[in-house]
Amino acid sequence: MRGRTAGFAGFAMAGLVVSLGCFEAGNSGTDLAVIDGDVGDPGVGDPGAPFDVADPVAGDLPDAVPDAVGDVPGDLPADVVELPDAADVADAVPDAPLWPTGRYLPYVQDFDKAPTLAAVDRERKDGGSSTAANWSIATTAGDLGPDGHLMFSWTPTVALVKTVVMTPPLDGTNSANDGANTTHNTTLQFRMAYNHQQPGATVKIRVLVSTLNDFFTAGAFKEVFTKDATADIPYDLYSFQLPSPENFTENLQVGFMLDTGSSAAGSADLTSLEIDDVKVAAGVPSRIWKVRLVRCTGTAAEGCNNDSHFVVVDELDAQQIQDGTVPTLTAGVCDWYRVFLCMYDQDASQTTWNYSGFPSAYIDGPPMGQPSFIQAPLPWGENTGCSSFPGTTQGICNSPLTGPGYYVCALGIKPDCCSATAAPDCAVKAAGMYHAALVAKDEDDPGKVLHSPFESRVPFDLTMLETAPAGSAPGAF
Repeated sequence: MRGRTAGFAGFAMAGLVVSLGCFEAGNSGTDLAVIDGDVGDPGVGDPGAPFDVADPVAGDLPDAVPDAVGDVPGDLPADVVELPDAADVADAVPDAPLWPTGRYLPYVQDFDKAPTLAAVDRERKDGGSSTAANWSIATTAGDLGPDGHLMFSWTPTVALVKTVVMTPPLDGTNSANDGANTTHNTTLQFRMAYNHQQPGATVKIRVLVSTLNDFFTAGAFKEVFTKDATADIPYDLYSFQLPSPENFTENLQVGFMLDTGSSAAGSADLTSLEIDDVKVAAGVPSRIWKVRLVRCTGTAAEGCNNDSHFVVVDELDAQQIQDGTVPTLTAGVCDWYRVFLCMYDQDASQTTWNYSGFPSAYIDGPPMGQPSFIQAPLPWGENTGCSSFPGTTQGICNSPLTGPGYYVCALGIKPDCCSATAAPDCAVKAAGMYHAALVAKDEDDPGKVLHSPFESRVPFDLTMLETAPAGSAPGAF
């Protein structure tokens, strides 16, 4: 799970250069029992309940919260992987592989509270040598740490690797019957990073979908994503609409496959493959259709929320964003800028937001940089860093005033000036390069029923200088 973790503190500089890198909407959590589809537990009154309220099963060993007081969202997922079999009294091994039916969407797995694959209901299959010792739930190592994430490590060395880790069977029928799913899609979203090792070697990374629990037999699965990796693949957020008819079936499974082919080096061809925040749900992620950069002219009390208190520097339209246009901002140390992300969620409306939570934004976690002077403004809008108020969205983005699904998120860039009493080298210490990203969440309210767990991500690069570049104009691209 990516979190709103603390950034670096104490930055002060005489100037900075900011470039917003390749904008992406949806190409780019908590492990909620409420969305893991608790439909097989022997709890009292628990037929399809979102979480247990009176489940006295002694086999729920990994469960941090006793079932008698209720499995609140964020609790460990033991209850949703236990089946009411005869051995379910002191069952240390979850019965996940025995699930006979799918789990309802939305499905979210962030790997944060599970020590093993079985504990998160993941099943591994090998089409080559055994990779049982290579897969793990990593909590400290890798690009997607330090929170829990799925990881394949090259050690111990295994030849002829062809391995897949699968989700449990998912029931996509509620996606088909979802009245808010106006695009009639089921979307898969996940984070991924890959580290290559052997020059000249090719490692195939594949994301597959099957309704037959078979990812090796031709015709039993469909390919959603494939990449012949010959070099590192930096961390990113990926989204794919699943193919029909699998997207609406009862036994939908997603498999993450690693294949080294006939290479004798096998797992030694790579260092690691990491997967995190796997989500399958109805609908599609929000997309970024406009980016506006403004220089704030108001006071802290006045804010930077309308054209009375900011000056528009420049903006990118949908085509420029799609093409990956990279603007560069030069600013003085005492300037205050804000980047507005104009968003559109095709499946959302005030009704869905009131029911499931309004959009929010946060600065992406490791491996991305989190300097303290870059943050989603708070308070602002109905949620952290985002507003769906029609007047606000229209005023900033020129979006349709009455159109559903439009909202705006903001990223504040507000470094502190070096004060008269600051150390002489304060600007020198602040100088450097940072790679960060802003993430917008379709819905965010832990107290409501999650419907669309998707996120959209905008990476950007910051180069902070000790002094402003000679001849530069504030806000010039």
